[in-house]
Amino acid sequence: ALLREGITKIPPDKGLSLLYQTLSACYVRRRELPIALETTREGMRALATAQHNRWRLTEAALHICAAMGEPEMITEIIEGEGVDACEPFLVSLGDVLRLGLRGDWQGAAQHAQSSRAAVPRFLPLMAAEAFAWLCAGRPDYADQARAGFIPGFRLEEGSAQAWLESLIAVQRDDQTTAATALAAYLGRPLAADEQPSREWLLRLWAD
Repeated sequence: ALLREGITKIPPDKGLSLLYQTLSACYVRRRELPIALETTREGMRALATAQHNRWRLTEAALHICAAMGEPEMITEIIEGEGVDACEPFLVSLGDVLRLGLRGDWQGAAQHAQSSRAAVPRFLPLMAAEAFAWLCAGRPDYADQARAGFIPGFRLEEGSAQAWLESLIAVQRDDQTTAATALAAYLGRPLAADEQPSREWLLRLWAD
């Protein structure tokens, strides 16, 4: 209720984008993805002329569409025109997510890899490439993509980067790195009898 009230009072240049992102994330945690998507798109419309971090809402909308298995919605977003036009790096991300939804994981990885030349520090595209290589059965290439993460990047509790780094390490039989990243994702040390596994990580992501 407070977030929704704040949205009506905060101007675009004073952090309105962040309020929409936070509200959408709340709906995602409650698994109310259609409402989360509508919230991000409402924010995109509210910021259509101001452009104050609108791209962050667009990025969130693309990932929500992917989680919902809706490539057509991704297409609708990345093909917007005028004030609804997406930045090129977001169009690339949308293309990668669409390819993944169609099961073309190698194509998704290769497209992300070639697109990253223009935006070498855009973390979501790096992560999308790494995940796509994993799904294509190439954990070695996934690890190379992961190595492009910003040096000194801190893995945080609940972060997709920590989860992905652990999964890549599991697939590469690097249990030390997998355990360190998983502990960061969980926000606690692993117990002596806990060992990272693909099944465990997938269950954690599904939860």
